[in-house]
Amino acid sequence: MWLETSIDVVGLPWCRGETRRIGIANLTAKFLCRHHNNSLSGADVAAVNAFAAIRRMTQLNNERAATAIKRRWKVRRFEVDGPCLERWFLKTAVNLALSGEDRRPTWHQWPSDGGAIPRAVAEMAFGRRAFVRPMGLYATAGIGELIHSTDAIEFAPLTSRASGGLTGFLFGFRGFRFLLWMVLDDLPEQIEMPTMVGPLLRSHVLYHLRYLRSRVAKKQSSYLDLLWPDQPASALVTLR
Repeated sequence: MWLETSIDVVGLPWCRGETRRIGIANLTAKFLCRHHNNSLSGADVAAVNAFAAIRRMTQLNNERAATAIKRRWKVRRFEVDGPCLERWFLKTAVNLALSGEDRRPTWHQWPSDGGAIPRAVAEMAFGRRAFVRPMGLYATAGIGELIHSTDAIEFAPLTSRASGGLTGFLFGFRGFRFLLWMVLDDLPEQIEMPTMVGPLLRSHVLYHLRYLRSRVAKKQSSYLDLLWPDQPASALVTLR
């Protein structure tokens, strides 16, 4: 289960110029019936497992750092269903976009079809429609960036300057940044972030990250394997 039960939100119409905190437990219950909640349970499990795995990897790093020279240890492996985690990010983004007074946010490239959520977006959240690249989940990090992994989740939407519609969402997920891109166009060379983080360069993102790897004193300690169907491996070394 979640130890951190809230998400820090910035950039939505109801929290312009400030960071607001909203409870995770209240998000789904407000906008989805029990049937639809149950349909998304796999996505919730994937997110909880990923959060717990990153927490445990951080704990192992701290424990092993004190005896790194003297000890040999077993490399720990954790795994998470990649598509389900991708769907959790979209489900959470949709619920947050609907959580303010404006219950009909506009989506760049996706017509609303008269509802609060475009049909295509809802189908992707429920796994009934596939994310077509370049849409989908990216991991983001700068070269040499130091990750502070704590029990926290942050969220910020990305919008098109031309249309004002939603193009994607940026998440801080226990210290790691994930970008959910919801536009059929390729990512621009530079994306302006609605937070204190500087501009995101396209060269600093990895599509469908294969695994997070953790090292202590140049020795591998653990890794989180994100399982994607028919996806070549790409690694982001983040914990040292």
